[in-house]
Amino acid sequence: MVNLLNYFINEKKLLIVELTKIHGIGFFQSKQLFQELGFCKTKRVSDTTQSDLEEISNWIQSNLQLLGADLQRYDLLNIKHLVE
Repeated sequence: MVNLLNYFINEKKLLIVELTKIHGIGFFQSKQLFQELGFCKTKRVSDTTQSDLEEISNWIQSNLQLLGADLQRYDLLNIKHLVE
């Protein structure tokens, strides 16, 4: 298991698919990340180096505003606001 932004992702699967396990990253964002960083779509998590993971982490933090628990909290507050 590889830790990326406090999410554990499976080493045996494709990286483009495993990135979608992070709350707030869909397949489109994952595909966009691969295009901008120049990664091959068939790249597996086990084939990534530490520098690749740092590049991915930096791209995610600079291009996506809310991620993970912050996004979940934001969604819950919006739902609560709509219910009231």
